[in-house]
Amino acid sequence: MIASKLDRIVKRKADREGVESFYRARNYAPLWVSNGDADARAKAAIAYLAQVDSVGLDPNDYPTPDFKSVVTAETLAQDELKLTASVLSYARQAQIGRIHFSRVGTDIQFNLVAPEPAKVLAELADGNDAGKVLDGFNPPQPEFKALSAKLAKLRKRPAASETKAEDKPEPPRVHVPDGKILGPGMKDARVVSLRKRLDIAGDKDNPLYDDEVRGEDFPDGKRNRS
Repeated sequence: MIASKLDRIVKRKADREGVESFYRARNYAPLWVSNGDADARAKAAIAYLAQVDSVGLDPNDYPTPDFKSVVTAETLAQDELKLTASVLSYARQAQIGRIHFSRVGTDIQFNLVAPEPAKVLAELADGNDAGKVLDGFNPPQPEFKALSAKLAKLRKRPAASETKAEDKPEPPRVHVPDGKILGPGMKDARVVSLRKRLDIAGDKDNPLYDDEVRGEDFPDGKRNRS
């Protein structure tokens, strides 16, 4: 299947090369299957990918196979490669992000180093806990851990029946349509949406991208809204 159908399951060329290298080095023995069924490593990886919303990612982006429905060696091998493809996608996006920084702003620069697919799989093969290995691809900085903790807290808001009368309800979130990057002095209908979403004081129907929309400067000269 690696020789004939890998490109249908693993879309990225770099990932395919890593998959071929990894499995070839282990004489094509499976990583996720033992005795014709998903092993403990597979179950741990699947359980971890199901809750990656806790670090701000979407579990739907990392589909996992249902090994219980497998009836042939071919479908078992296909499910093996599907899980491999998902964990490689997660490791890459956890480490360098889902969206390239150039889509956020032209004044941002990072040295993005994606993990090597074969090494990711080797770490999973050597580790005792696939979930812990996958979690290790997330940023290690305290700021990221603080953001994750805040996200968890926000997602544990009290039910409507538990909300106090004096609690102010959260305003509806205003959608900002996609489009080209906005810059100072530009006029665009999306600026109106931005003003409403950010609750900027003044005329919220003003389409001009001015300093009020752009935000205040940080000490390093960067803006806190753009």
